[in-house]
Amino acid sequence: GIGPTVALRLAAVAPAYSLAVTLGFVVLAVGTSTPAAFLLGFVPILFTAFAFRDLNREMPDCGGVFVWISRVFGPWAGWFFGGWVPQVATFISSAALAQVATTYLLTFLGLGWAASQPVLVAAIACGLIALSGVVAARGIELSAWLQYALIALQLIALGGFCVGAFAAMAAGTASAGAEQPRLDWFNPFASGDLSGLVHGVILCLFIYWGWDALIAVNEETTDRKGTPGRAVVVTTVILLFFYVVTATAAVGFAGTAGITDPRTVSDVLSVLGPQATGGLFGQVIMLA
Repeated sequence: GIGPTVALRLAAVAPAYSLAVTLGFVVLAVGTSTPAAFLLGFVPILFTAFAFRDLNREMPDCGGVFVWISRVFGPWAGWFFGGWVPQVATFISSAALAQVATTYLLTFLGLGWAASQPVLVAAIACGLIALSGVVAARGIELSAWLQYALIALQLIALGGFCVGAFAAMAAGTASAGAEQPRLDWFNPFASGDLSGLVHGVILCLFIYWGWDALIAVNEETTDRKGTPGRAVVVTTVILLFFYVVTATAAVGFAGTAGITDPRTVSDVLSVLGPQATGGLFGQVIMLA
């Protein structure tokens, strides 16, 4: 159905992780125009989502881009662009995500010393990958329900951070470099730095990546011609909302100087989260 399909798609994007490791570099590129960069990056993603929706309606196949490219450009292009490129990208990102998950999990459990031991981190990361493989092998229903829980945790963490940041700004207890949000933050042309804007938009495209994963489960949906296409568009809009609001909250709470600080830029949420929400909810953000 539409609910589990949206959950799978959101979980594949991993919005909390994507924002945590990317937001700082977008701010570094465009400053207070970060919300505008997310809005501009949303445009090509939305058009691509419409294209995927229509392609899935005409040719509903779990092969997705592999099948579509092969039909149009031939098997060589299909195998390379629709087969090997996504496989290699997934292979690399799975390893990277498992390493990040392990590091955060150990820190959350108060075992920060273990997070600096490469062999131990690699062993636990392999265990997480194996566990995800077992869940996938058990079936799509179990996977969907697990993703429900994981994506709920992420959205609660992001929502809590936004509420805490905006409340602190309203109460005047935000960081020393806090800035009041303005309308020109949402204007892509207000920054006047085209090169920085392009850089920021490319980074924003990365954090929307993963939304195409639900096409791979179209044959398990109740309406394989319609449900995946609708889910693509719905989840794209949900991501836009959370990204723009979180970016606005972060830049307003800490200011560009606070986010681009070397101690913050590569992991914004784990640093700003406890500051905006307190230590307890900061732990929830780290777990997410």
